[in-house]
Amino acid sequence: MRRSLTISMPAFNEAENIPGMVADVLRVLPNLADDFEIIVVDDGSRDDTAVVTQNLAAQYPQLRLVQHEVNKGYG
Repeated sequence: MRRSLTISMPAFNEAENIPGMVADVLRVLPNLADDFEIIVVDDGSRDDTAVVTQNLAAQYPQLRLVQHEVNKGYG
């Protein structure tokens, strides 16, 4: 049986942290699931969170970005 897993990572002004978080998740997920995806939800960041995530997504097809134009907060 194939195991699938989706990781959702909320992000607000996390441009500096996204590369390390994605690298950590990519190191662990292949051991947990046969098929996986990572979704970074940029919640209206004012820094380069979206750009950094898009650049990483060009390298890793398992990564995608969902972007909110304005910060919606938790919930």
